[in-house]
Amino acid sequence: MYIKFLNVNKDKSKRLWIIILTALTVAAILVFTTIYLLISKENIKLGDFSDISNKYEQIFMAKAYKYESNVTVISNKTTNKYSIEEKYEKNDLGVENFYIKTHNELGDEIDYEITNNSLHIKSSTQLNEYVLNNYVVKKTNLISIATFISLYNDISNITKNSNIENKVKIQIEEYSDKIMYRILFNDYNIEELSDYLDILNDSIGVKKLELLISKSEQKPVEYIVYNKDDLAYIDVNYTFFDINNNFK
Repeated sequence: MYIKFLNVNKDKSKRLWIIILTALTVAAILVFTTIYLLISKENIKLGDFSDISNKYEQIFMAKAYKYESNVTVISNKTTNKYSIEEKYEKNDLGVENFYIKTHNELGDEIDYEITNNSLHIKSSTQLNEYVLNNYVVKKTNLISIATFISLYNDISNITKNSNIENKVKIQIEEYSDKIMYRILFNDYNIEELSDYLDILNDSIGVKKLELLISKSEQKPVEYIVYNKDDLAYIDVNYTFFDINNNFK
């Protein structure tokens, strides 16, 4: 804007305009680049884990998985330990099959198999095998990761269409070697979660659920259930986890 005060000839004036316009263009590019970097950095700071979390969320979309785990259940008076194996498969028609085997400290073994809406129960301490037909599959076993997956997906869908963060929310935290997915409950009076009330609102009262996923392996390593006093009630440590493995 000071060009009119310069005492230069026409050619020099043209060259000067070119230099000034080039400088302004470079300055504009630098400004916009700086703003973009600041905004991107701020988004990550505020907890925008969309790119980070998607990389580790294959478990929430898995059509098949199997795992082995060591489980500790802590109550007011006792602490019980189990080893649990679970296999899961969902076919293209949406039919779900489960197989769960539990071992307690005494060596007792119980097998649960849900297939084609039938439940088979077999125990090492019983000679009989129990079969329940037309069994409705409900993921309401707090120890099973299927419950966390189902809750996480349902709550994610609910929060897209309604504001229920004062009742339940999902939180994602990043650590150096893990990603934590947390479901935090402040109220169970949510119509869309009515299928889970029998486990969420029982005597222990579930305060929150946490699933930790290894960054290096991109698989679950630990799952913790906290009671209404915010104390760990169930602690599941996965010793083996295979996602999208064939169900056999």
